[in-house]
Amino acid sequence: MEKMSQDTPSEEFIDRKDLAVLWAVGILVSLLLSLGAFVWQPDLYEALQSTSLDETEARVENSQNQLVVDALNKQQIEYHISMKTAVKLKPVYIRLPSDLLRLLLFPTAPIVIIGLLIRKSKRFSKQNNP
Repeated sequence: MEKMSQDTPSEEFIDRKDLAVLWAVGILVSLLLSLGAFVWQPDLYEALQSTSLDETEARVENSQNQLVVDALNKQQIEYHISMKTAVKLKPVYIRLPSDLLRLLLFPTAPIVIIGLLIRKSKRFSKQNNP
C-alpha cells in the first residue's frame, strides 16, 4: 500500500512535466510559424518581356521591367495602372497555393496547436481531479 502511494505522486509529477514541456514546445512552434508567415512574402508580380525588335533596347526594357517587379514584390512601391505594360500579376494557380500556405502558417496552425494544448490540459485536469 505504501509503495503505491509513493508511485502516484511521482507519476503525477512526470505528467505535469510532460504537459509543461508540451506547452513550451507548442508555444514555441506557434510563434515560429507566426513569424515565418509574417516574414515570407511570396512574389505577386512578374515582368513582361519586351517586344522591341532592337536587341539593346529590349535588354534595357527587360532590366527596367525587372527593377519595377522587384520593387513591387518588396512592397517598396505600389502598383499603378500605368505599369500594366511592364508587369503583370502572377496567375491565380500560382498565387493560390502560396496564399493558402500562408493562411496555414498563420493563424490556422497556431490556433490549432493552442487548442490541442488546452484540450490536453483539460483532460489532464479531469484525470487528476475526479
